Amino acid sequence: MSCLHAADVLREKCAASQRKAMDGDNVEPALLEVLNWLKAHPQCHKEFADVLLSTISEQADRLDVPWELLPFCMRELRWPEIQAGLARALDEAVRRNDWRAIPIFSSGLEAYEPEWNDADLFEYYRR
Repeated sequence: MSCLHAADVLREKCAASQRKAMDGDNVEPALLEVLNWLKAHPQCHKEFADVLLSTISEQADRLDVPWELLPFCMRELRWPEIQAGLARALDEAVRRNDWRAIPIFSSGLEAYEPEWNDADLFEYYRR
């Protein structure tokens, strides 16, 4: 499978996680499916990072995902380009005084810290 196709599959998995969240379903199994897909295709890191960075862009074609997706996946993966993207997005949200976005980007960055307060929200990280 090409990395472009794998990135398309990732977009579909991200969209499925958003549908679960919007339906009020437990989103963790969908988040775990995304995480496992990312881990199963390390050769597609660059393409996957581009997809994930598109979730925090200000572009009109931004990929809509549950707020939990990046912290959940990056807690384990710790991709530096995602951390840098979250930091830029947080800085921009603070500059705009966007108090809806600030906690979301902060939560994403906190997943990189040794102690992550939101870990207890997920069965996967309560082990």
